Amino acid sequence: MLPLDASGITQTGSQQVYVLDLSEEERQYIEENPLLHTGLIGGSAPLLYIDTKGEPQGISLKVLDEISRRTGLGFAYTIYPTVAELQAADLKIFPLLAAPYRWDPLVLSDPYLTTETVLYLHRGISADNLADKRFAAVRGGTLPEGIREDQTIYFESRESALDAVEHGKADFGYGNAYSIAYLSLQKGYRNIVTVPQGKEVRQYSIGVKKDNPILLSIVNKALGSITDSQMQSLILDVAGKVERTITISMIMGQYGGRILLVSFLVILTLIILSLLIVRTTIQLQRQNRRYEALFEISQEYLFEYEDSTSTLTLSSRTITLFGSQFRINRAIERLGSIMRDAGHGPVSEIIRLEIADGSMATFRLTTVRIQDPMGKRDSYIGRLSDISEEEREKAQLRTLVNT
Repeated sequence: MLPLDASGITQTGSQQVYVLDLSEEERQYIEENPLLHTGLIGGSAPLLYIDTKGEPQGISLKVLDEISRRTGLGFAYTIYPTVAELQAADLKIFPLLAAPYRWDPLVLSDPYLTTETVLYLHRGISADNLADKRFAAVRGGTLPEGIREDQTIYFESRESALDAVEHGKADFGYGNAYSIAYLSLQKGYRNIVTVPQGKEVRQYSIGVKKDNPILLSIVNKALGSITDSQMQSLILDVAGKVERTITISMIMGQYGGRILLVSFLVILTLIILSLLIVRTTIQLQRQNRRYEALFEISQEYLFEYEDSTSTLTLSSRTITLFGSQFRINRAIERLGSIMRDAGHGPVSEIIRLEIADGSMATFRLTTVRIQDPMGKRDSYIGRLSDISEEEREKAQLRTLVNT
């Protein structure tokens, strides 16, 4: 037989075999109940919580793992959304329970974790004046001495209660030092102030139904075999794995100055660009008005030809030049034919068109190609310059020369 140390652990090379002084009745219970169903609610990190992958974690579950290694009992976990649903569940064992949260028909095992109670307040609330302040309580527990029901707001978990105080939905609350320290580090609370009380010591145990004294005895023997150093190592292993939650307030607190500076520069750039666009637009409008005025006093008329759709559009002044719809249609037909025949090249030729007074006028037709920023052809701007008077003078000169 191998010698046992004070904790009931037999050393066998690099392995440890836990030997508990179990009765025959207890051994038979383990054999008949190899898997026990237990329930839990998250939000009490690092004691008991649900990680980002949806898996239950925490000191209390590590304790159950130790009990499993020492006894051979297995545990299956079910996550419940509310305290009421957890209390109503037909379960044999509960991994995390403190005296203020015990309900019938449960009894508590020997405590495996002891911690002091800490008062936490919303920043700006005085710890000396809490009589009329809103108290954040975790549902299922008894109210501390001096706390009235009418000032109490209930939450499903310690994390939810802390969140409420952080955001001003409640004013203060009490909690264990482990959870408050862990959640403050994880979530980066900025509006919570903690005040150690040094009064109430809170002990955490495993809950077992009253009608199951054999299971309670097995649990107590397993807990008694866990040394203080082993428990401290277990606590540090869990508490050291903080899944930091990144929030907007944390980002602003860390990088707020830089973000505001970049935002200011972006806004300033947008304002400058907007002013430049407005200024350019005004300049273009002025240029257009000047060009329109020049065309008004000149003998020139404009139209636009869209090559992709073979669409020809006359300016308002050009429409007035031809007068009736009949003459307008004939002019569009003639000009469109010339533009289609020209293909992609520029146009420069002399044409005659009937104008509003019924006479035939002579025009010099020229076009300018308009391209988009990608270098693709968009359309042509056509110009009709009235050279009727010039042509008449040339005809008169030719007549004089011939005579």
